[in-house]
Amino acid sequence: MQANTQPDHDTDIRAPVCLSDGPPPANSAKALFPSEGTPVGIPEYEAVIEKCSASFAQLAASIFYGRARFTQSFDERAVYMRYIAPLTEAFEAAHGHITHSFYCETVMAAAVLTDRQELCVIPPPLHPDIIPIAEMIFECQRLDTEADRVLAGPKRLLNLQTTKTLVYGVLANLLSRLDDSNQPPPRGVIDLHWREVKQAQQYYRRAANIYAQFDYFLGMLMGTTVPLALVIIAMATIFFTPDFVAEGRILIGCLTAGGVGAVLSVMSRMTFGGLSLDYEAGRRILTMLGGFRPVIGMALGAAMWVLTGSGVLSVVPSDPSKGSFFRVLTAFLAGFSERWAQDMLGRTAEQIGGRGITSRSRENEVEYKSENGTRI
Repeated sequence: MQANTQPDHDTDIRAPVCLSDGPPPANSAKALFPSEGTPVGIPEYEAVIEKCSASFAQLAASIFYGRARFTQSFDERAVYMRYIAPLTEAFEAAHGHITHSFYCETVMAAAVLTDRQELCVIPPPLHPDIIPIAEMIFECQRLDTEADRVLAGPKRLLNLQTTKTLVYGVLANLLSRLDDSNQPPPRGVIDLHWREVKQAQQYYRRAANIYAQFDYFLGMLMGTTVPLALVIIAMATIFFTPDFVAEGRILIGCLTAGGVGAVLSVMSRMTFGGLSLDYEAGRRILTMLGGFRPVIGMALGAAMWVLTGSGVLSVVPSDPSKGSFFRVLTAFLAGFSERWAQDMLGRTAEQIGGRGITSRSRENEVEYKSENGTRI
């Protein structure tokens, strides 16, 4: 799960500091400075430390406001610095051990990666000079969110870890540019960082597409069970019923050929890289669509059985005795190539529709001539 804790750019991430006015509050930390009017503790931090559930925004605030650049008062800096270690422990207890971290020196922006593959980001405040960097940071966060959803699961942990590491590397490079100077980076540097973002995207998409194909193929194997059972029952019927009509046997052959063609089509496209799937659809949807594939192949095989047996198809084998093989072949081609089957059915529909239009036109012409006394 992603644990991005992003504060609003118009909101200060600084937690309120309690000032000692008499005895310290019961829930506050022990007084760092016993004299009156000095900071003694931050109740918000005390609460999350006790619950071991600190957010990255709270941890980053303690680090940034513990620096002289962001907090002028030495007493307040001391209080924030005192919370860095316990907040780090509370954050790691909730989100995992920090393996990579980067904190800017001149702006409040940071990124950390934990061993639970949680990437947490504090984006920099927006202003016109850093818009290109902000766009790339946003793209990295979007990629991180997609990777958490698509690459979830123990079997995909290695690819998720690699994707997160690549994204973190890009974020660290982008945040480091904010410390270089107040001037916007040159165009060549921006293009270089965009190439880094695209490389991370390409790796993620390749991994996501491989897993999408696996889910689709797994669903296809599951989808073959019911059609296979029907074919086995039909073959048993043929075996125990010798007088089973020939058309019934050809139908079973066409159903089997259509299903086999559909399965071989998917396997062929997976082998040669021609199978493109929407990996963002989710594992259940991809598995369900894969289960439909052999059923569609068998349905198209049955359609070819009707089409070739009806005599509408103009292409027929030269040897009539080979008609059964021809019909099974067309069923296999229909299952193997849905586009070819759709073209065949489309041409048939146009042919039938054209005959209907011609016939109706002829009937209308006869009726018109009869009404006008014209000799036909």
